[in-house]
Parts: sequence; structure tokens; C-alpha cells
Amino acid sequence: SARELQDPEFARLYAIEEKKTQRQIDRMLKARQTEKGFSKQIEDLLGMFRWHFCHFRPARTIKGWRTAITGDKGFEDYVAVRPPRVIFAEVKSETGKETESQAHWRQLWEQCPSVEVYLWRPSQFSEIVEVLR
Repeated sequence: SARELQDPEFARLYAIEEKKTQRQIDRMLKARQTEKGFSKQIEDLLGMFRWHFCHFRPARTIKGWRTAITGDKGFEDYVAVRPPRVIFAEVKSETGKETESQAHWRQLWEQCPSVEVYLWRPSQFSEIVEVLR
């Protein structure tokens, strides 16, 4: 609020928090960029910027890696909510390929004006920070 911004102590604490956040972001930028590591960075950012999120992770079964879902294949990796915004995001390494079913979901979401949909790669990290900030 305007009153808080005029309070010198609040301004000082806010500046400290901003510097801490920027240091965390800078560390993330230097980290190795596997899809698993990149996913962890996305989760850290979502938490840092106070998003509520859900991530669907595969698990190893006797038939190989599976993600337990009911419905159509290819649903985005992340659903994040911070009212009034809703984000659906698929996370890939720089060389990771989006499947046809993932592309189909993304195309459907792009037709919904009330949601944001992204295909994120490590090279877009700075842009992702701005989207989630």
C-alpha cells in the first residue's frame, strides 16, 4: 500500500528482500540446465513469487516411466495460480521435443483468453522470471 511504501523501515526491508531474491535468481542462472534441474528452478521461482502450483511427475513402474492421469495425454507439466492469473507451462530442455499431444493441449489453451500458456526452455530463464514476478 502507499502507506507502507512511505515507511522507511518497510522500504529498507523490501530492498533487502529484493536483493536476496535477485541473488537467488542469479544462482539459478548459473546452474546446470537439465530438464530435471530446470524444473526444480521453475518450482523455486513459483514459490519465490508466491504462486500456488501443481506439477505432474512421472514415476517408474514395472512397465517403465508413467505419469498417472485420467484423461488425454500430454497435459502441461505445471499449473500455477496467483489470482487473477492462471498459467499452464510445459518445461523442456534446450533440445527436448514437444510431443504431438503436448502441442495439442497448448493449442487448446491458446484459444482460452483467460489463461496464459507457455513452453519454457532454460534459455528463456530471464523471461520466465519476468512472467512470474
